[in-house]
Amino acid sequence: MSATDSPAPDSKPRNPYAFPSSDIKVKADGTHYKNIFVGMTLRDHFAGQAMAAMLAVPMLDWTMQEIVLDAYAYADAMLAERSKSE
Repeated sequence: MSATDSPAPDSKPRNPYAFPSSDIKVKADGTHYKNIFVGMTLRDHFAGQAMAAMLAVPMLDWTMQEIVLDAYAYADAMLAERSKSE
């Protein structure tokens, strides 16, 4: 798996969706159904936050690939630590 591939939610370490939400809709015939929006995974959210922090203090010798790999390494470490307390 490459650094930019996100493991399936709920794989080890636990990787739930970051911003799941749902709403109830009513069809014209009066029946109800639920829309579920899963959004990004928590791993992707953590990686984005790590990348933002790294880019806030740029190091000129970092390549884009190094930043991405490091961001996902931080995200994986955060998920692993998080799963210890669950």
